[in-house]
Amino acid sequence: MGIRKALSLERDPPIQEVINCGAIPGLVACVRQSQNTAMQFEAAWAITNIASGTSEHTKFIIDSGVVVDLANLVVSAQSNDVREQAIWALGNIAGDRDLYRRLVIDLGVIDPMLVLMFNSAGVSMSMRRNIAWVFSNMCRGSTRDEAQSLGPIWRGAISTLAAVGDEEIKTELAWALAHLTDNLNDFPEPAGDIITSGLLSRLVAYLLACEHMGMCEKAYLRIVANLAAGWDHHSRAVVESNAIPMAVKIYRAEKSSQRNSNIKEILWMCSNILAVNDKKIHTQVIESGFADCVMEVLRAHIQGGTLNALGVYEKEAIYCISNALESAEQENRSKWIERGAIDLLASALDFLCKQGSGSEMAMTILSSLRTAWGDVKAKVGAEVLQRIKESSAVLAKKDASFEKFLKDEDEKKTVKKELKAEEANAGDAMANQSKEEGKTEEAKKEEVKTPEATIEETQTHAAGTT
Repeated sequence: MGIRKALSLERDPPIQEVINCGAIPGLVACVRQSQNTAMQFEAAWAITNIASGTSEHTKFIIDSGVVVDLANLVVSAQSNDVREQAIWALGNIAGDRDLYRRLVIDLGVIDPMLVLMFNSAGVSMSMRRNIAWVFSNMCRGSTRDEAQSLGPIWRGAISTLAAVGDEEIKTELAWALAHLTDNLNDFPEPAGDIITSGLLSRLVAYLLACEHMGMCEKAYLRIVANLAAGWDHHSRAVVESNAIPMAVKIYRAEKSSQRNSNIKEILWMCSNILAVNDKKIHTQVIESGFADCVMEVLRAHIQGGTLNALGVYEKEAIYCISNALESAEQENRSKWIERGAIDLLASALDFLCKQGSGSEMAMTILSSLRTAWGDVKAKVGAEVLQRIKESSAVLAKKDASFEKFLKDEDEKKTVKKELKAEEANAGDAMANQSKEEGKTEEAKKEEVKTPEATIEETQTHAAGTT
């Protein structure tokens, strides 16, 4: 009991001193003494606190072999206090690093924990909260290789999240789903279940109605944003769930309260939505007013015609504009340009050139301008065009073709027209040759079936860090 009390100090518990004195083997022996549950409980508590220290401290626990005993206690402990302490210790171990998380998952504790959490009478609220927290730790940084083992967690969370009454449990389960949807490139299965179950629509509806963005709501928003960063059909499902009006509502609420803590998340979400080549989506972003919100983020840092800051919010706003210019059709692209998007991008390029950094961001801007250059030249004044040319000259070492593109665009158009004429002439010649070859060649043509072209979904940009 003395060791446990010493390790329970709120500040600077003597974890290393306990390890140095050789106490871990004795604590492990006590954990294995099922006849004395009080001693077992004290030893499990001490091990929990050691595992809450540094990775080096946790490694001593791993090397002692007690992790298997802790996993067995989840099922076989004669005392719920001992069981809960074992669960807590496993949560600390799983949360330390990927290797230890994998170890805990492989011990098969997920199913018995799910039974304790959802299907067992007499289980305390604190134990249920601890289990939800362990699940969140297990899902953080998860990989596709762990999908089969983690499946029960996300399916359990999806089916029960809306009905959970306890805020702490709800928050942990929501973050478990947020972690599981962090990498939809390699691990899309949870996203499909979230969409088909109707949970996505319920989360968006809740965020549209809620007045306060706490930790649980932040997790809901992260789930929605992660799905928007997935494949095109995930992004479309997010839009269909009413996420764009939700983004506008959250943005305006954050700006009016001067909190801003969730603005990066919704900008990131919408930048990925705007990477989808879909006229309805781009029209909705503009008609909802979110395009104006994006402009406002950048205009807030324009002084004397020059951008004076380029932080995380401003970078996500630039990704929104760049993706819109790249992916929108001409009608909606023109609406962004008419709202002043090109002037804002030119200001961002000016800023990046002066700072001598941010080459990746500069290339993103230049790429989108290349895509939309015909519309840009038609709708933007000469002064803005000149600023872009000057910035591209400064950045020419990074992208030497861009400045040449600006100078030679008219020449390129002429060349393209000449090439088209040559292609047309060649086509006529081939047609005449085919006619001369008679019915035999026509019969061969009948046998050839041209497959319909398919368009693979493209991955959307997922700008910035979470």
